[in-house]
Amino acid sequence: MDDLIHGNGRMFYSDGSYYDGQWAERVKVGEGSFVYADGRKYKGEWKQNVFNGFGRFEWPDNRYYEGNYDQGIKNGSGKFEIPDKVIYDGQWKDGVQNGKATATIFQDGKWGAARKGNWAKGKFEKWVM
Repeated sequence: MDDLIHGNGRMFYSDGSYYDGQWAERVKVGEGSFVYADGRKYKGEWKQNVFNGFGRFEWPDNRYYEGNYDQGIKNGSGKFEIPDKVIYDGQWKDGVQNGKATATIFQDGKWGAARKGNWAKGKFEKWVM
């Protein structure tokens, strides 16, 4: 009998974090969720122990990113929201905003109009029509 984990299960870590999801030979794969000891959470797809595919990452202050990951890094389409501040919904590359997106800014106690713009390497470039 081997000591490899197969199928669905939960693993608790000494720092208080845990993973609950699919395993293949002691490797996180498929669907699963990871809760960090500091309250951060990820729920989504895994490949070879890293976020890979579609998932949602949440912070304790209610910020979140929901979208695509490639080998643990935000890549492709995704939405990032800082409650009562800003929503970025668009393209990501190498973990930062990159390409076309829609930004909505919270101002004067309400959400403003959504505006389309371009970002490059995590920095805003210009608004587009």
